[in-house]
Amino acid sequence: MEIRKIITLEPSSTEVVSFLDGDTSRIVGVSNKCDYPPEIISKPKIVKSLINVSEEMSSLEIDKEVKKHLASGKPIYEIDWNAIKEIKPDLLVGQSICGVCAFPINSLLSHPHNRISLEEFLIYDYSPRNFYEIFLQIYELSKIIGRKNKAEELLEYLYFFEKELKYLGKSRRIVMLEWIMPIYVAGLWISQIIEICNAKTLIASGEEGRDVDWDMIRNFDPDIILISPCGFGIKRTLKEIDLLYSLPGWKDTRAFIKKNIYVVDSVYTSRATPRIVEFVKNFMEILNENEPRREVMIRLE
Repeated sequence: MEIRKIITLEPSSTEVVSFLDGDTSRIVGVSNKCDYPPEIISKPKIVKSLINVSEEMSSLEIDKEVKKHLASGKPIYEIDWNAIKEIKPDLLVGQSICGVCAFPINSLLSHPHNRISLEEFLIYDYSPRNFYEIFLQIYELSKIIGRKNKAEELLEYLYFFEKELKYLGKSRRIVMLEWIMPIYVAGLWISQIIEICNAKTLIASGEEGRDVDWDMIRNFDPDIILISPCGFGIKRTLKEIDLLYSLPGWKDTRAFIKKNIYVVDSVYTSRATPRIVEFVKNFMEILNENEPRREVMIRLE
């Protein structure tokens, strides 16, 4: 089947298809959360978030709003079935890991009565749960859309990182915070990256990130703390950094004493896309006690 029209239902899928194609010409519909590459913003919005979140809201206020919405039983996302029917895509790509972060594509599979016939197009569930699966699932998708060569180039990074990351962690304890208030610790591919370098983490590879009591992190006494709230850039995270500094024992952690606390732009960590390569490159720099690229992460003094 020739794939001419693709709808991507969330940011990671959009980035992956754009990377494999080298442009956005085959993408004919996206979600309103898709923002990269920039030209994707003008594409028709097939999926829209129904949670009212603004830039002015704190991480705690956002968390409360999401939990309030979930408790009400209302859907988090609205999908335009009529637009899909009119566009007649050949392929839909989306994720099923987190129903809060993005529209879960598995809901299409479980609710085939949604006014469209699922036999009219292919569905690819792009849901890697660890670092290796990011590369392998991108490769599988590349075969569907006829871009194997591009994916094979990306696989070379996986082989390189497997070799270069090994032992760099030196059994150090490393955590990444993926939300500030309440505190969530990242898992999935972030945990596997930490494990590959022979460092220790609180959440095992493949497990989803979850809220963790500060005392648990404090007792773990990390050597390195990475702060990368989902959906936040570096400047946005810095607005709330004092909330962490006010935690009891924050300034007594090894990471604080050794000045090994970094704020990371979440586009390089929370999205399972080729941009994870840039995170790993900079992660290797800090393990080697070098300075990272400031557009990816910054060290807190």
